[in-house]
Amino acid sequence: IPPKPKTIINWSFSIYDCLWDIAVRNWLPRLPTNIQSIHFTVYSVNISPPPLYNRQIRLTSMALIFALALVGNLAVLHRICCSKRKRRKIDFLITNLAVADLCVSVMTLLSQIIWEALEDSWLAGNLACRCFKVFQVFGLIASSSIIAIIALERHHVIVNPLHSPLPTKTLAATAWICAFMLSIPQAFVFKVTVNEEGEKCLNTFGQLPRWHFQMYIIYGAITVFFIPFCILCVAYTRILWTIWRKERHMESFKATKNVDPKQQRRPIRIIAANSSIPRARVKTLKMTLVIIMLFTVCGLPYFIIEMKVAFGSFTEADAQLLAVLGIFVVSNSAVNPYVYLFFKTNNIYMRRLEKSACFSCLRDYRENTFRREPCAYPAGKRGEHSSTTTSDIIHSVSFYKSPSPTNETGSCDSSI
Repeated sequence: IPPKPKTIINWSFSIYDCLWDIAVRNWLPRLPTNIQSIHFTVYSVNISPPPLYNRQIRLTSMALIFALALVGNLAVLHRICCSKRKRRKIDFLITNLAVADLCVSVMTLLSQIIWEALEDSWLAGNLACRCFKVFQVFGLIASSSIIAIIALERHHVIVNPLHSPLPTKTLAATAWICAFMLSIPQAFVFKVTVNEEGEKCLNTFGQLPRWHFQMYIIYGAITVFFIPFCILCVAYTRILWTIWRKERHMESFKATKNVDPKQQRRPIRIIAANSSIPRARVKTLKMTLVIIMLFTVCGLPYFIIEMKVAFGSFTEADAQLLAVLGIFVVSNSAVNPYVYLFFKTNNIYMRRLEKSACFSCLRDYRENTFRREPCAYPAGKRGEHSSTTTSDIIHSVSFYKSPSPTNETGSCDSSI
């Protein structure tokens, strides 16, 4: 049998290419418009141009968010680093969050603005393309990881106030290292591809079966959003449950009439604060709750649509929706610093707004907990000392109201 002519082979390959192109059109999302999806978006060399969107409005929105994020995070760093007061653990974590948000604004937002302004053309070579995609994702994972660590630190302080403090520096360093390691797969997914429009930094999913893209979407959604989201939900559910349970305990004790007066005057070796969450800690709890709520509101809708696109059909409405929600995702890095500045302001009107509007359910909550460092509190004469067991402290400190301070009051410094 004589071999088939070369023209027939070429014709067969052309039919195969057409069928492949039709299949890709039916299920493969190809939208370079979602910012958070810079590492999730699928680009194909053989498909038609992506859905149109208003490039000028998009670039203007991204530029505005970039400016707000840059100014806000630099203001937070200046306020914390130049402050003369003693820095707390939460200040260290907020500093790391501001640095991570700066990475998002510069490595993700600014680079995306430049890239889209050049109409997705790539001029820097293959190695720069791979590094570009790695660092775009690096800031996003670092920011969400630091938010999760902040939730864990607040959980430890509220739920286990007597335990040793968490090693926040070690946790923060681990978050940065993990963020970089989880971003490395980007270097193997993207590369420079040459087509009729020139060189572009595209991914390779157009030539692979669909399940590769689906696994990639799942990996990105889990590392960037869903793991931190689960940590936040568990931590703050336990925090709010602890507050509610102790408040119920306090109310039930107040309703008890048969209380030994001597028990109320029992001296305690650990000074109790006026409330289970001192005023400064209540404000910090409110601040972190707002940051976490914004993280959820900004990220959850986007990743739901991403999963729907990966495992379902892809429509023009999905394209436009992803373009808008992608901007909302990175806007989280722009609003975080202003949340911190709002709760740390000394403006009387802002403080009234914070007390009345932000989680007012915590405003009037009163119960006793311990400071980190023990200090003696004499009950009567200077020479008298009293010994109490741990169980006595736990059961009595919540109901002990210390007398007004005199010259004999002890002093202790809280490290929280």
